Amino acid sequence: MHQGYSWSGHERKCCYLNLGDSTFANISATSGLDFDDDGRAMAVCDWDQDGDLDVWLKNRTGPQLRFMRNDGPAEQRFLDIQLVGKSCNRDAIGAVVELHAGSKKFTRTITCGDGYLSGSSKWLHFGLTGAEPVNLVKIRWPGGETQSFADLPLNRRYRIEQDSPTAIEISAQLIPMPSAQKTPFKLPRSTKLVLRAPLPLPPTLSRGLINRPDKEAPADPSKRATLVTLWAQWCAPCLFELSDMADHLDPLHRANLDIVTLNIDRPEDRAIAETLFAEKIRPRFKSAPFREVWSSNEMKETLDAILVHIREQSGDWPLPMSLLIDPNGTLQIIYLGPISTKPEISMSESPAPIAKDQTPEISLESLTSDLKNFCLAPDRSASRAAYPGRWYFKTPRDFAALARDLKARGQKEDSRFYSSLAAPEPKPPPSAP
Repeated sequence: MHQGYSWSGHERKCCYLNLGDSTFANISATSGLDFDDDGRAMAVCDWDQDGDLDVWLKNRTGPQLRFMRNDGPAEQRFLDIQLVGKSCNRDAIGAVVELHAGSKKFTRTITCGDGYLSGSSKWLHFGLTGAEPVNLVKIRWPGGETQSFADLPLNRRYRIEQDSPTAIEISAQLIPMPSAQKTPFKLPRSTKLVLRAPLPLPPTLSRGLINRPDKEAPADPSKRATLVTLWAQWCAPCLFELSDMADHLDPLHRANLDIVTLNIDRPEDRAIAETLFAEKIRPRFKSAPFREVWSSNEMKETLDAILVHIREQSGDWPLPMSLLIDPNGTLQIIYLGPISTKPEISMSESPAPIAKDQTPEISLESLTSDLKNFCLAPDRSASRAAYPGRWYFKTPRDFAALARDLKARGQKEDSRFYSSLAAPEPKPPPSAP
């Protein structure tokens, strides 16, 4: 799963027909439900209220949601019942309904969920065949109380409240579902990962990225955050991003944000990168200070372990990428993709100009907002997210696993740092004498 692969892909869905004699027939192919999706959940309901059950399918892979409308024969017969509890729970969870039609008896139970990660409609659907009328509907409510209703007409929907002597007929409320026009999906050029639990940086990164020489130290380092922008000589969008950022360095610096450019090229490409930076980028940073950092092997090993820990994915680093670090040396946000102020970036060196419909999602305005909300303001753990909403549970970090990974990479100092943050393992109970 961490590699993005499927757990159970290429396993077609199965659909079985109840033959009524304790046997079932596999009708997967003819039903149209035998998709080659990595399915996770299924829910049924009479969505179009035409007397048969429709199916919703939820997948781990795309399409993530499928709606399958069931168009049965016009002569189908049905009865739908919704229960409303009064002295029991309102949804009547646990109630059992028996429907007697001629010599046949059908039984349905209201459950709280009826499948993995799914719950179907609380309407009880009785699909009926033949011409037998419904003689009796018997309800056993949670707690043991019973109610009975006789001679309910078919092809109707009824709401029955606990202790009420009448079944209320509910008219169909058709929900139109016009066919949507297919539009191509365009991936955003940039996005951000707001860390649910901010991550303190270990000594290797703190020394290399945050701590300045005394002559470069800001007036009050406790109130300044750091944006580390990763780049490489082969990454053209990285150079566009740095050029754009250089033009807006003064307002960023006044907003208490320091800029660090971190080159991650291989040692054999360092000379090319230094020449490119000296000619194209450094001259553009003319006023406010910024720092140039050339990563060591130790720094890259530690940073790779942290990115694998956060993203739960190993492999190449997606560039451009930037790290927003608060004044305490804690990683708050990871930006994937370029940060820009321009709707179009077109430089003479650009091999492929960026079109208007590919405008970066992360602007300098949003960066300034993130700086204020996540770095320079008191911690608001309940509302830490890139989207509206609140968290109602904690997500502890597995510092012990991160420490083990760093130790395996030979990063002993950083491994000890995260080991000190890991929760102590519970001691075994003392053995009996």
